[in-house]
Amino acid sequence: MPKKIEVVPSVGITEVGQEKFLSDFSSDLLKELNKGEDSPVVMNLDADSDTSDIIGWIPTGSLQVDYMASNRETGGFPAGRIIEIFGSKSCGKTNWGIIISKNVQQMGGFVVYIDAEFTMLTDYLEKMGVNPRKNFLLLQTNCIETIFKKIEYIVDKWKMLNKSIPLLIVWDSVAASAAASYFAGDIDDSQRTAADASVLTKGLKRLTPKIAGKNITVLCLNQIRKVLDMSGGPAARYAPKEKSANSTAAFDHCMTLRIQMKTGNDGDMVTGSRKIVENTVYGEEETIGVVVDAVFVKNKIAPPHRKATFEIRFGHGIVEDEQLFERLMHVKGGISGPEGLLYEASGGQWRSLTVTDTKTNEIVYEKKFRGGDLSVLRRTDEEFEKHIQNMTKLTFVKANRSPLRVVEDVDISDLYDETVPEDN
Repeated sequence: MPKKIEVVPSVGITEVGQEKFLSDFSSDLLKELNKGEDSPVVMNLDADSDTSDIIGWIPTGSLQVDYMASNRETGGFPAGRIIEIFGSKSCGKTNWGIIISKNVQQMGGFVVYIDAEFTMLTDYLEKMGVNPRKNFLLLQTNCIETIFKKIEYIVDKWKMLNKSIPLLIVWDSVAASAAASYFAGDIDDSQRTAADASVLTKGLKRLTPKIAGKNITVLCLNQIRKVLDMSGGPAARYAPKEKSANSTAAFDHCMTLRIQMKTGNDGDMVTGSRKIVENTVYGEEETIGVVVDAVFVKNKIAPPHRKATFEIRFGHGIVEDEQLFERLMHVKGGISGPEGLLYEASGGQWRSLTVTDTKTNEIVYEKKFRGGDLSVLRRTDEEFEKHIQNMTKLTFVKANRSPLRVVEDVDISDLYDETVPEDN
């Protein structure tokens, strides 16, 4: 047992006098150190609001990712932060950005979508559930300096509005953007990596304090490819042809997620009208989506290096019923809940969800079903969905908080140096 430290007033000063001295000293510091600043840089956390406080959350479309990102029940991506999602080509990054945009609109918020690739179609946005004609702006430019100038103007204007209204800025994609010096012809391809990284680092460092404590989220979508030349240093991810998973600008990201095609082959799976072969989802006649792993390479809100697996359906959204139930099945010994309840998920050709009262050993709920019926059950059976929600909360939040309850270990040894082939 550590020895308790007793606070003894200084010689000649009473305890009340010392308290007043420290309070006055704190007040004087706050007044002097904040003098001349546009916004307070020094705060008394007992009386002032902390600019690092999170005042809102944006659902990501995946219940697993929402829990892993925030370690809370009604979570997701935090407001007042810069989030990065990166991965190889055609793994669903743009689709995910659109899904999150739809969620912000449904919350009554506003979306600014920066299309640096000049490929976004109005019809596709509508198909994904986004209303491109209301509370939505499409900004098309691929000059990094111009993008930051526009973002800062938008952020400054937004600060005058009610802070309860969420604003989402999606940058799609950072990899397709370049510094003004490159377009002007002042530098060649060999110098572009360093130039892009320098402008990005400066821009993100200016942006970070501007959105802190505000209901504004900046989502950067990025791409990695095979590293051809490491002379550009750790910021090489931002060059269009020379990509690594390292970046000097990553210091300004509150969260960094790597999205990649699901690794490993658990065999073909057929549920309803869809079939999963390796990491591709097939409908009756064509490919309808991909199965991906989303790994938290960095997370300053909750424990990092967690992995979620789900399907991204082209033109539809995120589907994760099968993957979520598989995750719950892998919790050994079941999931202990409040009031002595034990939740157990098991599977095979037939799957089952059982809730047992451990005090009386009585089964209070049991449901057996085929795998293909899982999505329908979650939409139509309220009691079944309630138990799924309870199991998910107990599994992910407790697993995040306690190292003794790890659902799945994630091998992160190759997160920073994996390469993929160049485009043909």
